Amino acid sequence: MFLLSFRQISDPDIWFYLVQGREIVASSRIPLTEFYIFPAQGEPATFSAIGFGVLYFLVHQIGGFFAMAAFNAALATSAIFMLLMAAQNREPASNRIETSIIVGLLVYLLAEFRFVYRPENLLFVFLGTEIFILEAWLKDRISLRLLWLPPMVAVLSLFHTSAVLLLIVFACYLAQYIFELARNRHTSKARELWFVLGIVLLLIAVPWLNPNGWEQFLVILRSLINFNSDLVEYLPALKTEYRWHFIFTLILAMAALFFAPVQRIADWLLIAAFAAVAWIYARNIGLFAMMIAVPLSRALHHAVHRHGQFFTTFRLRWIAGILGIYALAGLIAAERWGYGVAAETVFSRAAVMIRQMSTGGNVMNFFHHGGYLAWELGPSYKVAVDGHFVRSSFASEYHDRVMRADNDWKSLLSRYDVKFILTPATLPYSGEFVPLAQELARQDKWVLVNTEPAGLMFARSDIAQSWRPIEKREIWMQAIRELDLLLDTYPQNHAARAARAEAKRRSAEN
Repeated sequence: MFLLSFRQISDPDIWFYLVQGREIVASSRIPLTEFYIFPAQGEPATFSAIGFGVLYFLVHQIGGFFAMAAFNAALATSAIFMLLMAAQNREPASNRIETSIIVGLLVYLLAEFRFVYRPENLLFVFLGTEIFILEAWLKDRISLRLLWLPPMVAVLSLFHTSAVLLLIVFACYLAQYIFELARNRHTSKARELWFVLGIVLLLIAVPWLNPNGWEQFLVILRSLINFNSDLVEYLPALKTEYRWHFIFTLILAMAALFFAPVQRIADWLLIAAFAAVAWIYARNIGLFAMMIAVPLSRALHHAVHRHGQFFTTFRLRWIAGILGIYALAGLIAAERWGYGVAAETVFSRAAVMIRQMSTGGNVMNFFHHGGYLAWELGPSYKVAVDGHFVRSSFASEYHDRVMRADNDWKSLLSRYDVKFILTPATLPYSGEFVPLAQELARQDKWVLVNTEPAGLMFARSDIAQSWRPIEKREIWMQAIRELDLLLDTYPQNHAARAARAEAKRRSAEN
């Protein structure tokens, strides 16, 4: 599972985390203002999950992208391992290895698309560890185990904006604890109850001790309230390509609850809570898959123990082997295994050309490419925007006005002396043309100097004098290539099909 979890970098968010980490290490302080977004220079800023950026920057400094891939894989594998260990706290020993491998691979297959370079992987590890502690607590009632939880929440708040999720998990187990007390299954001393209450109060208080305080949690709330519907991760699960991940996770969750050896409130609450957040936002499917690991493992352990004549060791090993082969085949088909940068997702050639054409300056970029460009180009260059913006800022407005080609788009570029423009030809998910790209096809001041899978690169004519321009027809050819990839994933996207037909017509005209 560790080897299967090696990933090329394709998610854009890691880049702005690395930029933040580089700045914090270089300056030995947390930046309080924007330092690499040119329309927002000097504006107050909140850089969330700062520990994550510093951690991955240091890992990169030690061993480059290979070390990052290995570290990321270790986090993903550790999360599943801790959940499987948590499930075995109460189960018989027979066929533990086989059943654990089966459950581990099922969870892996459902959650692996979220094993990208994000703070989420650290959240997975902390959630798995918390559940391991809580399962042991419910079993032996040693309350001192709970002392691990407050420092865990405090540490996680440095690495992830949603450390409060650990409180939700604890609340589910606390409900189980209270239910068992009410059923008189355990006697409890007043001292124990006061101790548990103290842990609850600490868990509520310590997340706010991170350097950003309350603001770190307001950041995530703003991103949820003001989410961009063009981002697949913020769409409802059933409207995305990951709908089957959600459906299969839900089926396995229901089977785990139905065949559970003992019905527990904690399992029902965890599955209900995380099924709801996954149904609302596809990005949470990985969390949902993690939450089914313990009840699913417990149900399978029980079935093997009770029906050993059917669930033989031989059959269990065959099932595990088939799941492993399926996981491996899926990675080979998707071509995302390995380490380094997935070249088709970033402006790698454009970054090299920018450094060759200019020693610094401002770069107008499409939203999710800003982080990579800021990382690759270094502090001598400034970009227009990137994904770390979740609060209202002129930078976001600036990006939208220019990309929409509003009436003042030319003056906005001149105002900040923009030298380069990097943008895809079409919008992700919707498939509509980027209006700015259409406008640039008619402009002599902007020269098309590069096309690559990530999109188009334009340079100001006075900057690109020594470079041979590319025919503007390539703008429409780029649009066709982008739309072909989009339609492979969303073949029912009628807007994308219409845009592709228009692009073919315009390419023929040119």
